[in-house]
Amino acid sequence: MKQYGFLLFELLIALSLVLMFMTWGMPLFLTLKNQFVKIIEYSNLLDQLGSACQQIVSGDLSQIPAEAATVAQILQMSGYGTSCFGKWHLTPSWEQGPAGPFERWPTGIGFDRFYGIIGAEASHWEPAVYDQTTPISPHVNRPDYHLTEDLADQAIKWMEQHRVSAPNRPWFCYFSTPAVHAPHHAPAEWINKYQGTFDAGWDVLREEIYAEQLRLGVIPEHTTLTTRPEEIPAWSEYPERYRPVATRLMECFAGFLAHTDRHISRVIDAAREQERDTLII
Repeated sequence: MKQYGFLLFELLIALSLVLMFMTWGMPLFLTLKNQFVKIIEYSNLLDQLGSACQQIVSGDLSQIPAEAATVAQILQMSGYGTSCFGKWHLTPSWEQGPAGPFERWPTGIGFDRFYGIIGAEASHWEPAVYDQTTPISPHVNRPDYHLTEDLADQAIKWMEQHRVSAPNRPWFCYFSTPAVHAPHHAPAEWINKYQGTFDAGWDVLREEIYAEQLRLGVIPEHTTLTTRPEEIPAWSEYPERYRPVATRLMECFAGFLAHTDRHISRVIDAAREQERDTLII
């Protein structure tokens, strides 16, 4: 009987311990478990923040880090007047807009003057242009407007104003046309200059360009022409009904490139007319 009583006493103690655990221990266990889960979550968050910081430092997030000075900033601090005309495309998409922030706009990283588009591409007939950080519409009421021509005019104007107002101060002009990026918008008269030029197709065109590069010495004398990529069919195998579209696309691009080249040459000529030691890259 004493043995049974002793066993019953042990059983009662065990039940009491279970009840005590259920009353106080279980909530404590759940609390510790929740805290442990939070610690893991915080640890994962810190890992993510560390990775993000590493990406920012390395430039992987499309953000130029503050410690990476631009050429414009270095020249600006060295006494140069600095300007940027054309396509920027270095401001993160979430910072593009008239509300800013403007730290990673041209005017925020070394350029005294900016005139152009802030994104990757734009219509050349009706572009979303920024003058410094103010949106403008230079095409309005100008049926003959073209962005490349406008950019060249603005760059030439800036160089001339700089020459007059600060003749002894060096300057840096970054001129980057959105052409010949898509969309391929060129005046009709420039496209029409190449009408029929590409009717023989791209295989003949490759041979002609190759021969001309050899003649000009652009490529070494014994250079061989690369094979046509497999993804591009031979012109002789290209469906007849598609050829007019393909040749028209080539005519548009050629006209667009020639038009762009013309206005880049205007900017270069304006720089040379100042008769200063000018490095053109």
